[in-house]
Amino acid sequence: LPIAVPTTVTPWLHPEGATKKIAGVSSFGMGGSNAHVVVEEAPPTAWTAESQKTALRHEKRPQHLLTLSAKNEAALAALAHRYQAHLAAHPDLALGDLCYTAYTGRSHFSHRVSLVAGSVEQMQQKLMLYSTGKSTPGVQSAIVPDHQAPPLLAFLFTGQGAQYVNMGRELYATEPTFRESIDRCDELLRQYLGESLLALLYPDLDEQAHSPQPTAKIDDTAYTQPALFAVEYALAQVWLAWGIQPDLLLGHSVGELVAACVAGIFSLEDGLKLVAARGRLMSALPQDGAMVSLMATEVQVQAAIGPEHKAVALAAVDGPESAVISVKREP
Repeated sequence: LPIAVPTTVTPWLHPEGATKKIAGVSSFGMGGSNAHVVVEEAPPTAWTAESQKTALRHEKRPQHLLTLSAKNEAALAALAHRYQAHLAAHPDLALGDLCYTAYTGRSHFSHRVSLVAGSVEQMQQKLMLYSTGKSTPGVQSAIVPDHQAPPLLAFLFTGQGAQYVNMGRELYATEPTFRESIDRCDELLRQYLGESLLALLYPDLDEQAHSPQPTAKIDDTAYTQPALFAVEYALAQVWLAWGIQPDLLLGHSVGELVAACVAGIFSLEDGLKLVAARGRLMSALPQDGAMVSLMATEVQVQAAIGPEHKAVALAAVDGPESAVISVKREP
C-alpha cells in the first residue's frame, strides 16, 4: 500500500497516469480516535489578461505599523534593541509579517511604543533611535496603566463637500478590505447611477490630463453622495477589520446614512439605494440657490434675517452655534 509516515516536507507528485493529485490522510489517536480525510489539489486558476491588469494595480502597502510593549521602560528599550538587531540580521524580512506577528502574537503591557516605517531599513533606524532615547517622527510612546479604562471611541462620517477625484486611491491599491468594499459598492450602484463608481472615483490619469473638467461629475450631487457613502463605508470596514470597534457612530448629512448602515440599522444594499435616490432628488432641485454656513445661534440668525425672511431661509441648524442660511443666487 502507498502509505508513509511523513517526517519531513515532502513534494506532492502526480501519480503515474493520473490527471490530478488526490491523497488520503489518516490520523490515529492514542485514545483510539481515528480521523480520515481525502484531499484533492485545487483547480488551476485562469490567469487572464484582465486578471494580470488587476494584479498590477494592487500595490504593496507603503507603510507598516510595529507595536511593542513591556512591563517597564528598560525592558521596552531592550525589546526594541532586539528587534533592531533582528532586522539588521535579516534585511530581506517581510516587514508586514513582522508587524503582524508582533501585534497578534505578543501580550500588550503598559509601557508601549509604536513605529511607522516603509522599509526594513527605515524601521531598523527608528528602532535604534528609540532604544537610545532619541525622539524621531513616526515613533510614539506612552504608558497605559493597567487599571485605566480605554477611552470611548467614535466614528464621525462627514457630509457633502469632502469629495474629490482619487479620494482613497492609494488605499484602493494597497488595502484589500477597502478595495473589496468599494468594488461591492460599485457593483450595487451601477443599477442606480448607470455607470461605474470606480470611473467616478479613479478615472484614468490620461483622461484627467485631457479632460477640461475632470472633477465635474463627482461634484454633481447625484454622484457625490453615493461616492462619499461608498468611501466612508469602505473606510469603516477597514477600521473594523483592524479590530477598531467604535462605541459611538455619528454622521452629518450623507454621513448619517453611513453611520446607520455601519450600525446595522439597514443593509449596504438598502443604504446605497437610499443615498442614490437622495442624491438624485437633491440634484434635481433648482440650480440657482446658494448657501452660507454661519457660526451663530439660531436666535441670532433669525434676528439677522428679520424682514428678509422671504428671500433668506434658515436652511439648517447644525449645532448650538452653527447654522446654514440659503438664498436665491443672483445672476
